[in-house]
Amino acid sequence: MTAALPDIEKLIPHRDPMRLVERVIAIEDEAIAVRATVPASGPFATPQADPPGYVVIEMMAQTIGAWNGWQRLRHDHEPEIGYLLGTRRFRCDRMSLSPGTPLRIDARLVFSDGEMACFACTAGEDDAAPFAEATLNVFCPAVASA
Repeated sequence: MTAALPDIEKLIPHRDPMRLVERVIAIEDEAIAVRATVPASGPFATPQADPPGYVVIEMMAQTIGAWNGWQRLRHDHEPEIGYLLGTRRFRCDRMSLSPGTPLRIDARLVFSDGEMACFACTAGEDDAAPFAEATLNVFCPAVASA
């Protein structure tokens, strides 16, 4: 994985309270890992309830968005908004997430035809086994050829 890790704010347009990923911890041509913290407030958490486990799907999608932003910057293009098209084989062993918990989100490219892509994703706490996994289908804006 590369040593020069880009600032997450340069890779995705999301800002608080919608940005759930905090920083890139590893990135390469076909994979990315980011650090995220389970939100204690905002649209995914309330004083009455902890965020539901399925919030990791949005964390995974933002992780993929950061990877796509990095790909675009490498080709001298600005990052653009992508779209989550679908989720397959989602498994999450937690009904809710504990606010403040640091998570590692990993995404690995499985298939891409240029704009449509499929990523295998996992979410877990530090070095523990992942508690969630999914395959995400996404639309990532391609770099226009000259």
